[in-house]
Amino acid sequence: MKIENLLVPLDGSELSLKALEHAEKLASSLGAKIILLRVGHNLSPEAFGIPELSMAVANELTLHQAKAEGHLLTYLEEQAHPLRERGLNVEVVVRQGDPAAQIVELAESERVDLVVMSSHGRTGLTRWIYGSVAERVLHNVRCSLMVVRIPSQHLS
Repeated sequence: MKIENLLVPLDGSELSLKALEHAEKLASSLGAKIILLRVGHNLSPEAFGIPELSMAVANELTLHQAKAEGHLLTYLEEQAHPLRERGLNVEVVVRQGDPAAQIVELAESERVDLVVMSSHGRTGLTRWIYGSVAERVLHNVRCSLMVVRIPSQHLS
């Protein structure tokens, strides 16, 4: 199996950056491109189930959406910069919506060969309430998935 495109979803946590460390090693040895993804919340009126909001409120939501996307893009560029300085080909992508669905969709559209992500290791009730993004990606993605195990001392 030839690996040309690696997708690394980041959520802004230190734990998610552990997956990036592994992806960098793989990309360096394989000459693969790294695609960094950050998924934000969709702030459109339709996302709230109230598409008939006033124009002023809709405009305000659009403004906040643009600012949020800017912050997410800045975060991704901060992660990409040192990788690019080390000679890696890195692309950054910001999307809105359900994280697992966006990961799967991007993996498909960009012909990703391997998704590299960490898991927050939720168990019990918190996993039932919040679900596991990694588990949902596992059940829906067509390419290979590498879930980076986080040592228990890093989990909260």
